[in-house]
Amino acid sequence: MYLAPAATRQRQINVVDTFSTVFGRHSLSFGVDYRRLITSESRPPLYEFAYVLTPDQIYANSMA
Repeated sequence: MYLAPAATRQRQINVVDTFSTVFGRHSLSFGVDYRRLITSESRPPLYEFAYVLTPDQIYANSMA
């Protein structure tokens, strides 16, 4: 049986805004940086696990 890895897709949203002004001999700068990462996954509908109780089961390729 082959179990495919989960397929993932990631999107990123960035919002950046800055404001700069000069007040007398001072330079003022303000900024906002907002970042959001969105990940969506699709997993296989069925997971199967094999239990191995003895090494002989591995050699004979007969898992429980």
